[in-house]
Amino acid sequence: MIASYDFYITIYGGEMVEDEARFAILERRALLCFNRLTFDRLSKGWRVTDAIKMTICQLIDLEAEKDRRMKESGVNGLASETVDGYSVSYRDQMSLAEQDEKRVYTIMYTNLAHTGIMARSICSGR
Repeated sequence: MIASYDFYITIYGGEMVEDEARFAILERRALLCFNRLTFDRLSKGWRVTDAIKMTICQLIDLEAEKDRRMKESGVNGLASETVDGYSVSYRDQMSLAEQDEKRVYTIMYTNLAHTGIMARSICSGR
């Protein structure tokens, strides 16, 4: 665990995740994105800073928002339906996924670009 639930609530000011069990699940998913864009540097000894914890918390909120969106739209991605005129429309799940990916990168770049953790070169933040 990089950011504790206590950090999420008290320091970050998170409100989207109501309990620690759900927080742990969302943090694991957020860390998959984080590790992909940082070349897994945290597991290689990169020092965890408050900027990293805040970024993880933002990614957790994004994961919670994605879950909420999936529940609202349903598994089939139905956006709207008209019965009498039989009009059905579906959400474009691919564009939503692309938007989410851009949001992940924007969050991480905004918070961490100056730290070197996202650099493609070999660097040390230990």
